[in-house]
Amino acid sequence: MSKTHETPDPATTDGAPLSERPIVNEYTDGGHEIDRPPSMTLFGFLVAMGILIVIVAFGVFQLFVSHEDEQSARVANDPVTQRVEQAQRDELYMTTYGVVSAEGQPDGYRMPIMTAKELVLKDPSRFAAAAPPAGWVHPDDAAAPPPPAPEKE
Repeated sequence: MSKTHETPDPATTDGAPLSERPIVNEYTDGGHEIDRPPSMTLFGFLVAMGILIVIVAFGVFQLFVSHEDEQSARVANDPVTQRVEQAQRDELYMTTYGVVSAEGQPDGYRMPIMTAKELVLKDPSRFAAAAPPAGWVHPDDAAAPPPPAPEKE
């Protein structure tokens, strides 16, 4: 013979629990927590951390901006930057016409280098030396005569 577990007939229990659940202490109901989780404390902590992250991000951004100004000032004085700017100015002077100023006063005019080369090659007499002023003595003429060469025997 085998024993089988018989289930009670639901019609005889009238829907009432078979036994009362034991209460372990005032904080639990049958072994389950009934305390609410500390959600307000957790929510406050998360809001505080969010505000702190925003403040730190703003501070890091301001630090970056302040160093960017210093970096820009340093780059402006960098020798490489100065050479690049000088090369750009030279290119402008060699390819355009303009006025040459000395001490704020116009001193002459400039022309593109290729045009100047063409003019010199067409007529080199443009650059012949002018006559010396009256009374001027060339330094080679004013120098003492060289000593006589030694006689060979």
